[in-house]
Amino acid sequence: MTESVTATNKPTRKRQRLSPKQIAIRQKEREAAQCTLNGNGMNGSLPPLPTSGTDDEDQGSGFDTLFGHPYGALPYGNIHFSAPPSSTSSDEPWHPDVVRHKGLGPLLHRLNDEQIVSILSFVDGPTLAKGVVATSRFLYVAGHHAELWRDLTLRRWGEVGFEVPSPAVSVTSDNEDSNDDTRNYVKNRDIGIGGRDEEKKDDMEAIVHEPTTADNNTNKYSDSSTLPKEGLTTTTTTTTPDNHHHKLSGCWKDIYAINHYKATSSNDDTQHNPKPRHHVPIPISGIYSDTFFRSFLCRSFSLHPSWLSTHTVSTISHSELTPQIFFRDYEQTNTPLLIKGASATWPALRKWTPDYLRNLTRNRTFRATSGAAPLPALFDMENYFKYCASAVEEAPLYLFDRTFAKKCPELLKDFEGGLRETCPFWCAEWDGVNGIDEGGDGGGRRGYHDLLRVLGEERRPDYQWLIVGPKRSGSAFHIDPNATHAWNAPIIGRKRWIFYPPGSTPPGVYPSPDGDEVCMPLSLGEWFLTYWDAHVERRKDEDVTRRPLECTACPGDVLFVPHGWWHLVLNLGEDGEDDGAVEDRGVSVALTRNYVSASNLPDVLRFLDTRVSQISGCRDREEAVKPEDLGREFRKSLLNFAKEEGDDGSSCEECKSTSNGRGKLADLLERSEKVAKEGWQCAAWKDLDDAENDEQCGNDAVACQKKGTGTSILARAKLPSEGETSDHTAKNNNDASVGGGFSFSFM
Repeated sequence: MTESVTATNKPTRKRQRLSPKQIAIRQKEREAAQCTLNGNGMNGSLPPLPTSGTDDEDQGSGFDTLFGHPYGALPYGNIHFSAPPSSTSSDEPWHPDVVRHKGLGPLLHRLNDEQIVSILSFVDGPTLAKGVVATSRFLYVAGHHAELWRDLTLRRWGEVGFEVPSPAVSVTSDNEDSNDDTRNYVKNRDIGIGGRDEEKKDDMEAIVHEPTTADNNTNKYSDSSTLPKEGLTTTTTTTTPDNHHHKLSGCWKDIYAINHYKATSSNDDTQHNPKPRHHVPIPISGIYSDTFFRSFLCRSFSLHPSWLSTHTVSTISHSELTPQIFFRDYEQTNTPLLIKGASATWPALRKWTPDYLRNLTRNRTFRATSGAAPLPALFDMENYFKYCASAVEEAPLYLFDRTFAKKCPELLKDFEGGLRETCPFWCAEWDGVNGIDEGGDGGGRRGYHDLLRVLGEERRPDYQWLIVGPKRSGSAFHIDPNATHAWNAPIIGRKRWIFYPPGSTPPGVYPSPDGDEVCMPLSLGEWFLTYWDAHVERRKDEDVTRRPLECTACPGDVLFVPHGWWHLVLNLGEDGEDDGAVEDRGVSVALTRNYVSASNLPDVLRFLDTRVSQISGCRDREEAVKPEDLGREFRKSLLNFAKEEGDDGSSCEECKSTSNGRGKLADLLERSEKVAKEGWQCAAWKDLDDAENDEQCGNDAVACQKKGTGTSILARAKLPSEGETSDHTAKNNNDASVGGGFSFSFM
């Protein structure tokens, strides 16, 4: 008897239905595989270039870069404009990417540049300096990728602090004849790690400058170069002349070398192992790599004047602003405000020079972080100012120190008294502006401006910071923590602010529905290059209440930042400096303080109850109230404060005699509790079961994906597939990350 299976009883295999997330993962796997097969410098992370400014005449004008790539790298799209040599002695077929192919060999050149950099990240510093960069011209450029040396330095010395060498002097070539002199300077000054004699140094130079056919056809980074925008479409940018190739500055390789030398050399070994000197980059022809060019582009683009000229934030002179006006017209309405001259008389404006801060903070260290760096770093102020004077990075380390008042009480004295004089509405003594002075004359003696102070200095969340950073540093889009208001006072250097109203998410920022996560560019440069055109369009929104606001705050000004507003901050130079200058150096110093008052107390209470995972400023301090207990402890402390001290500075008995035995602070808390239960007062947050919020978060991201609008690889990698809601990574890491419902930039 034979077995037979009819069509009716043949087992069928049911096709598995993939979830949107699985579809997205497979798509990214295919893209990664395709990129690997390309085996070249192409990389989707190179931002597209903005095509418009704010004025009609700016349309399509492109933009300038401040200086050429220090190692001569060009975007990969430029390879299509390279031409074979007119004559060659070699019988081998010519390839436009010959420097890469010969420099990596028949096997390694099949990897893309991101994979090459990833492999090099496992190499130790001495091997990278003495071996890898001396192997070929391509590996000379790859081995000097700044992120490699930054990560090596931070992993070895970030937790203990490190020395930063003084910035090098500039070496320029006014004409082509000076190139040989510059090269000799490089040969004699190039940094060595672990010691290297001149003969080996000459050998390295010979390898680095070994002529190839590409040298005869590919110029150095010329006065104008074509950068790719979305495939083979090109847009033109202009760089400064070639003589700016040799502008010297400190770099992470210099920092690593000097600290490695200190760690491995003895005082008696200086003759055989001389102290390393400043590294001078050598521009290499024929390097086409989006990977190497990207971070340079995100840092070196010139800020178009029209990008900084818009001023739409409400502005008022300090002399015209009364506490009653501030509370009624700005804090109560949750409106940003630039107060001109509010800090002009503070001692800090007169005293805080780099020398003063260096001397005052001697032997004290401060923590600096970056969204692109793997670890934070400890600096003393001396070394951090050296870093600021030489840093040319896409996302430089930003000093954001919450303990400056404890480390240096003198710094607090330099502005606390001035703040009390010029801005009484931001001091605990003020009462009347908070709407709880029943007499209406604003004459109260005990205030409710900074309500979280009732927890005590050690138990409350972090609330004040000293902010120092190099020019072009700043904070990516974020919402201040715990639904708090804030004020910010630049002391040295100007700050460019861009605000987006609550509920109006900035272009390129994709928060998850619950606000725990957010996907956005890590650097300010990437956002400006990728999303500036979209930002210009948002300025024209038919709904005026959804339009962004912008301003530039100068030393002497104080800016009020209401709760729930997305904002980006870019540090500019000091007054009178050219924002597009080639010598794009400088330092920014500012103060900021976050607070809770009657105007945002309902949202703060609701936030502490419903957004426990997003509470920041207290997770890494043992003495601080833990996030899960903060709401309860805050309420308890408010009531205890009212009972023990009396709301207006009176005795406990006087307090009990008002409002049926309850003080005004207790009444404020009761009213705020009722408002909080009714819902959010600020559109920055929505209830988690709000279907409209879920739909909006998902559709914004999917729409961007459908349009193919310019997004970085970071944004594209975390955008949902069609039909998938925005469920991204970028989780909170203690208090040093950003979130959608709130975020607090560590930059």
